[in-house]
Amino acid sequence: MSISEATSVHVEVQALIEKHVSVLLNLAPATSPSFNQWSNFYQSVLHEKGYGKGQYVCFDKVMEQVVSRWPINWLKKECLWPFNKQSSWLHSIIRKHRKSFSFLEHIVLLDAIYEGAWSMDSILKQVPSTEEIPNSTHIYMSPLDDSAVHINKSKWLNLVKRYGTKLARIKGGGAIYTWLYRYHNKWLLKTNSHYQRPIQYENNRVDWRARDWRIVRAMYRILYDSEADLDCPRRSALWFIHQLEHSATVEKKLAKLPLTAAFLERYAEDTTDYQIRRLTRTLSKYSPQTPPIWRLFRESGLSDERITAQAREFIECVL
Repeated sequence: MSISEATSVHVEVQALIEKHVSVLLNLAPATSPSFNQWSNFYQSVLHEKGYGKGQYVCFDKVMEQVVSRWPINWLKKECLWPFNKQSSWLHSIIRKHRKSFSFLEHIVLLDAIYEGAWSMDSILKQVPSTEEIPNSTHIYMSPLDDSAVHINKSKWLNLVKRYGTKLARIKGGGAIYTWLYRYHNKWLLKTNSHYQRPIQYENNRVDWRARDWRIVRAMYRILYDSEADLDCPRRSALWFIHQLEHSATVEKKLAKLPLTAAFLERYAEDTTDYQIRRLTRTLSKYSPQTPPIWRLFRESGLSDERITAQAREFIECVL
């Protein structure tokens, strides 16, 4: 990207920030939403927009969307990069809020989530209406007499010596375990560490070989149906698995599904494959013309810093 092009992008970004800040400064004074309300708001919106993964948020999808909307050079300049560490602001803001975040961090995430179709005043009206979840109640624990402590510790010790820690809870020790966990947690964990036994259990109810064949056939259908779709999300191993009806089982039992594992190793898209497909999608829009390199990067959601060596070679061949 040339200096003039980089300057143009920087000006566009600054204009966008100024628009939202201007709205923010002109709002009437109001009570700030609580941390709980911000947490619930982001969780709700991210799941609604397709960034959910069960009850959690898929951070990689969020990060990719933010990078596609905001130039990395600008993020670095504003000290908002990198955010691939667990302690980064982007990880923290999509989790339970334990602190305040800057207006710039909110703007960057909101603009990525809504893809530009949002306003600061509407968001600040929406967040306070988010339902508050009350804090957990603290229960006062009464003092315990020494005889009860001695009896329960002796019972648990006899059980774990006989059965091991896991089976001891099944063999009548569930209530004792719960009592000790609440009142004598350190003693319980230390004792359990000395009596752990692996449970030898083999589930023969499932014909894993037949299931492996069924899953591979289903994955080939998914591959053929999506092969010509240049707008398809990255066809990673997890993407293929999540297209299946029982995706959680496949993900957990992949070691028992050798054909499925071999399929994923062969056909799952890596970063380079995905970048080349995004570049191809953009180039097809301009065919037979070729766009400037900065526009190609921008419309493909890529940047000079993130492009892989193989994808760069592809660009050099086609431009």
